[in-house]
Parts: sequence; structure tokens; C-alpha cells
Amino acid sequence: MEIKPRLLTNYFILKYLGNLKLKFEILTPVYLWLIICVFVYHILKYRGVTLSMTEVNQLQKLGKLVETGDRLRKSKEWKKALEVYRSGLRLATKLKHTEYRGIFLRKIAAIQINQGIINNAMVNLEKALALFHSIESKRNLAITYLDIGAAYLERGDHIKALEYLDKAQTLATSINDNICLAAILNNRGLALIYEAKFEESKSILSESLRLYKELGLKGDEGYPETNIGLAYLYQGSLEKAYDHITRAWDLAVQYSDPHLELVSLVHRIQLALEMDDHYVARHLFTEAVNLATQLEEWAFLAQIYILLAWTHTDNRDYQSAFLSLDQARTLARRFKLYVVLADQTLERSRVYLRLSDRDGFLKQIRMAIRQYNKLHHRLGTVKVRALLNQENIPLHDELIKIGVR
Repeated sequence: MEIKPRLLTNYFILKYLGNLKLKFEILTPVYLWLIICVFVYHILKYRGVTLSMTEVNQLQKLGKLVETGDRLRKSKEWKKALEVYRSGLRLATKLKHTEYRGIFLRKIAAIQINQGIINNAMVNLEKALALFHSIESKRNLAITYLDIGAAYLERGDHIKALEYLDKAQTLATSINDNICLAAILNNRGLALIYEAKFEESKSILSESLRLYKELGLKGDEGYPETNIGLAYLYQGSLEKAYDHITRAWDLAVQYSDPHLELVSLVHRIQLALEMDDHYVARHLFTEAVNLATQLEEWAFLAQIYILLAWTHTDNRDYQSAFLSLDQARTLARRFKLYVVLADQTLERSRVYLRLSDRDGFLKQIRMAIRQYNKLHHRLGTVKVRALLNQENIPLHDELIKIGVR
């Protein structure tokens, strides 16, 4: 409610002074005072409107900076996107707009993760968390916890990932944000695959899939679909894996989602190699490498090089196999992809085995087991056992002592 100043009339002024016959010389300063008051009031009122409009314009500018940065990020123009987000952060800081400060910090962190600057990204995400806590923004907190969980997941630290994803799920559930919840459940399901808890993983991924269907987000259904397929693949149910991964691939093509296309493409290659269909795998490799490079998805590119080494090893092209594994190792070290680093070590052991280099084989497989154990990566044990079964090597005492359980 607007409160207007009381403008005293001559009558009230004179009545207050108690002299209706007051001389003009005395009235003049009173009139002057009134005129000044009215003038100042209108100036302040006008300025207040101007400030309000400025604030609205600045908020609109912040929103446009988010949109512009997101568009540049989607087209992989990382440097330009980073400049836009940093410009937005400076403006939000100047305006003392807590929510936008947190949003820009979170988006800057997403680019830093993609560039492999993980430590800086984590610092920015923790700053964003503190800001969102200060304004009790549950939705932003849930999204930030999700982002941190996904970052740890990519690095291979699924235990840390689950810690943050659990927090995100609690918040998203409390505010009935099913879009955020569906994404959280998809990431949780993937983390549980790394723990080799395949049945629990499929249950959670199925719930994510149900939510996406309920929300009508057909394109996003492909993410839990392909991860359910991955769980079946590691369980050895290749036909079921094929059904889910193929559905995910179809959705990626239908809705022009290059990231989903890449994820399902890598899973298709894994499936083809498990089915000993090297012809299909070779047919998909070039497409997968090109797409991963185009999207600058280095974790997936490293995985593709490991799968490519598998094909080279089966074709007895050991030099090419080592070259592919060297490329995977370089990417893993650069971007701190610790599970990928262990995976390439394990695949390297298989090359030495095919070369009948027993010492080389034992050295590499021991190293891989130590790397998996350090990460508490139970799926690594599944992979070691699978390799030993494929190569018809008994799980003898020497390997049991070095950590295969």
C-alpha cells in the first residue's frame, strides 16, 4: 500500500501558527518549505520507479546471459560460454543476487568438468551449494547435489557420487520435482551398476524410466533404457540388453539427441563384442570416435579406445591394441578418469596374455585389481572374472591373494 505525504494547506499552516493575519514575509518560508517537500517527494518517487525498472532490466539481462551461455555450451563453444557465464557472475555479484550467483557458478563448474579442471569445478559447486543454502532454495540445492554426484560418478568415485545423489533425491522428493528426481534416479542406477548391484540398479532405473514416461519426456527415456541394458549386459543377459540398448538408440535418433546417441552407441559396441560380432563393432567404431570427438566427451572417447583395443587384440594386431590403450590412458590421466584408467590396465593385461607374456600379464592384472580396489569399484571384480573366464584362466591362489574376490 502506497503512503502519500500529507500536504498541509495554508489554512492548516496558519491555524497551526495561530495567526490568520500573518504577514507575507513569514508565509514565504513556509510556502518555500512546502514546495521543496513536494518537489523532493516527486523526485524520490520518480527515482524509485527508475530503480525498479533498472532492477527488472538487470534481472532480464541475467536471464538472457544464462540462455546465451547455455546455447553456446550446447554448441560446444566452451570458451565463449565460459565468458558469458563469468560476465553473468560478475553482474549477479554486483546486484547481490544470491540465486543467480549460484546458478552461474554451477554452470561454470559444468564447463570446467568437461575441460578436466575437476578441482576448480568442485570448489565452484561447493560455493554454489553455500549460496543456495543461504536462501534455502531446495530445487537449486537438489540440482547442485545432482551435478556434484554426476561429477564424482564420471571420475569413478561412485561412493561419493551416491552420497550426493542421496541428498539430491531427498530434496527433489520433498518438493515433488519429478524432472530432477528422474535424472537423479538415472545417475543412482548407474552408480549401483559400478557397485555390481545389478538388480537394485535395474529397479531404480525402471523408476526413472517410469517418471520420464509419466512426464511425457520421450527423449529422456533413452538414458535409463540404455543403462538398464548395460546392467543386463554385465549380468550376461545379452538378448535383454540388446532390447533396451536398441530402444535407447532409436529414441536418440528420433529426438536428435547426440549425447544419448553416443552413450547407446558405446553400449552397442560393448554388446557386439560380448556377442563376438566384431563386424558390427568395427562398423560402429568410426561413428563413435567421430561423435565423441565432436561432442568433446573424453570419458566416452577413452572407453571407445579400450573397446577398439579389444578388437585389435582379437585380430592379433597387438601393436594397434597398445596404441589404442595408450590413447585411452592419456585421456584418463588428463581428465582424472580413474575407472577408465583401471579398465585400460585390465585390457592391457589381456594383450600381454595373448602375447604369451605371463609376467607382463600378471603385472598388469595386479595393477588393475589394485586400481579397482582403491576405488571400491566392485564392477572391476566382475570385469576381471569375465576376462579370466574368456581366456579360460582358473582363478588360482596367486590372483586371489592380490585382491580378486
